[in-house]
Amino acid sequence: MNNFISRLEIKNFKSIKELELDCKRVNVFIGKPNVGKSNILEGVGLLNPRVLNPIPGEKSVVRFEDLSELHFDNDQNNNLFIGIVTNEKIIYKADLFKLGRNTDGVEPGIYLIYQEISQTENKVESEFSEGISLPYSLPNATDVGKSLLQFLLVDNNFQIFSDGLSKTKNSIKLMEDLFSIMKYEFRNDSLAGKEVLEDNLLMSDGRNIFDIVTNTDTLKQKIVELFKNDYGLQFVFSKIDKKFFVQKLVDGYIYQYPYSSVADTFQRFIFYLAAIESNTNSVLIFEEPEVHSFPPYVKELAERIVSKKDNQYFISTHSPYMLQTLVEELGDSELNVILTYYKDFQTHVKVLTADELREVQDYSIDIFFNLNKFEPNA
Repeated sequence: MNNFISRLEIKNFKSIKELELDCKRVNVFIGKPNVGKSNILEGVGLLNPRVLNPIPGEKSVVRFEDLSELHFDNDQNNNLFIGIVTNEKIIYKADLFKLGRNTDGVEPGIYLIYQEISQTENKVESEFSEGISLPYSLPNATDVGKSLLQFLLVDNNFQIFSDGLSKTKNSIKLMEDLFSIMKYEFRNDSLAGKEVLEDNLLMSDGRNIFDIVTNTDTLKQKIVELFKNDYGLQFVFSKIDKKFFVQKLVDGYIYQYPYSSVADTFQRFIFYLAAIESNTNSVLIFEEPEVHSFPPYVKELAERIVSKKDNQYFISTHSPYMLQTLVEELGDSELNVILTYYKDFQTHVKVLTADELREVQDYSIDIFFNLNKFEPNA
């Protein structure tokens, strides 16, 4: 699809000093804990403006306690940069600046500058071959005035200060591409007392999952059969208060149970299926979607990722069932398996070759005990 990411570059973001990656339809990050997989996924997600300015009550998908933590080595002179090239040779870049106290006329905060280049293919390729980012210093008031989006830090949360997207050339295209980058993270409290907004896509925290499920016939039928066939339970859609229930009928009596009492495996399975089914031509980011899940459902989720070809995926996983299913069912043209490792106090990545992926299949469920063998100079 045209808006899929073909190339990713991240600089000076958290544990990432410099990262360059050619992307495919399914990109799977594997590696030990604390090597930076989450930071890579957060970096991709930052290109969606909603990440820094979430809707009220929605938790930011970027983890930090102090603004300086977003910069490599907590050094505000390390300007953050995240850039992508789409399949249609359009470059989007986000420069994130932590402005120091000595910057005259500028409020401390983060300033995102999106740069959209849609000229000839040769020009775009030459621009990118030299690196998307150009040398720069901390911006002054004039530079900041040119930014499309400005976010100030208020009570350790970002609040939008200025929105210039509507004034840009091809603003509709820009918005569609950037807002199609969705980072999903299941949270147990996602349905608890939150305002539900109308949207045809599952929101990142799942608060509108009732509308998504009830408006998607295939998904609704899948869930009904899941509880009926294996457990003899009825899955109830209460349209009055927009809630799910599970119930059983015994001797004419109905016993009803809240959705919150349903096993984590099923809540997560439904959440990620809703994300996949509600999106089309989107870039979906899943961080360890297999957590607390029974292996057969992890495998089934992986199979849906394989078959739903109109989305691109960036996934981190510690599950051999997720990884092996993707390796077995996807060809080299569609799948990237990216070993993520920590060396010299920074995050590094290595894309596994076709031969190495065959070794991954040979290791089967033991692959995560043998990741060191795939690191450079192992």
